[in-house]
Amino acid sequence: AKEDAGAITSIGVLYQDGLGVPQDYEQAMKWYERAFNSYTKKADKGSLEAQTMLGFMFENGMGVPINYEKAIIYYTEAANREYAEAQYMLGEMHRHGRAKSKDEKEYLKWYKKAADQGHQEAQVILAELEKQKQPISRSETEANLKRSISAKTKAMLKSFVHTLRRSANKGKNISGK
Repeated sequence: AKEDAGAITSIGVLYQDGLGVPQDYEQAMKWYERAFNSYTKKADKGSLEAQTMLGFMFENGMGVPINYEKAIIYYTEAANREYAEAQYMLGEMHRHGRAKSKDEKEYLKWYKKAADQGHQEAQVILAELEKQKQPISRSETEANLKRSISAKTKAMLKSFVHTLRRSANKGKNISGK
């Protein structure tokens, strides 16, 4: 049976944050590692979503040590193939100084590419930056980063709930058995 890497990641998030289960970082890491292996197989087959998720996992240390260089490699692979989420994430990394340098020209380029494809978060950020037309403070950067990670966690949980409902409707458990 095929594994749903998104659902597996979501289980890791549940353990990491103690949502519906006791908080258990060791269990979270086991689920993240399992998801990482599943995403790696898919990324090797050219899945843009899997490449982007691997970037996210390296960026945030989910099942692997934090490695911004590897995150950028995975994001760039998908972004260069016009995957809006990867373009947005590259913009985030450059804007928040997690790339080699905090490069305004670079983050604006990636946000614009994502926004042009209808990526709502990129559109909002570009509008906010245009309105401000001033350097972004460190405290604002940290607040934006927390919102970004929170939004990703919510998206993963939403995917997990959707998968659970789909499995329940089919009379199957999460593993598909």
